[in-house]
Amino acid sequence: MGTSLKTKFDSSTNRKSSRTLTPRTDLQNRPLPVALRLRAQKVSQKTLHRYLQEIEEFKGWLQQRKLAWSSKRLDALATRYITHLQETEKREVHQATYFVYGMQLLHCDGPKAFFLPNTKQALSGWKCQNPGRMRLPLPEEVIFDLACQFSQADQPMLAMAILLQMHCYLRPSECIGLTRDNVCFPAKGRYRKWGLIIAPQALGVTTKTGHFEDSVL
Repeated sequence: MGTSLKTKFDSSTNRKSSRTLTPRTDLQNRPLPVALRLRAQKVSQKTLHRYLQEIEEFKGWLQQRKLAWSSKRLDALATRYITHLQETEKREVHQATYFVYGMQLLHCDGPKAFFLPNTKQALSGWKCQNPGRMRLPLPEEVIFDLACQFSQADQPMLAMAILLQMHCYLRPSECIGLTRDNVCFPAKGRYRKWGLIIAPQALGVTTKTGHFEDSVL
């Protein structure tokens, strides 16, 4: 029995050690510097690229005005930049949000509370003036009609995908990326229903918010 348990333990350990995280890359698809690789796993690659794009725009704005990137003046420069986005460029607040939190993820070397405090206050004020708008969902009947249309067009996978996305509140990318590894089979006893695990750690791909193992029963 002891040998059996040891075998199971070794097998489990090997499985865990074989898990590899998908490395995050920069805008040229090159691996990030070592100091940022694990930190960047907090967000998806798509979100990381959006962060990097907004930071590059900030750097371009500095160059146009012949301003140098300075750690001591970074808060003042970033505040001036998002004020420019709001007052001159008439941009949406989400662009500034990606910029500020991208900076925090990739350039903050201390407590978050002390990083870009004035910039965050400016962003908060902007958000108060431009609160997010609720997006109304499609009525259930429309979803079912679309599923029927796909089914009649001999596209059962598309019909199943649109129904799964509605019932499980999946993002489009999460639904498209589903594989057998995401499926939880019914178990004897209490949990006799099917389920889904979004972003299982074994696949090394996180959710949009950077989490593993989000389950849907």
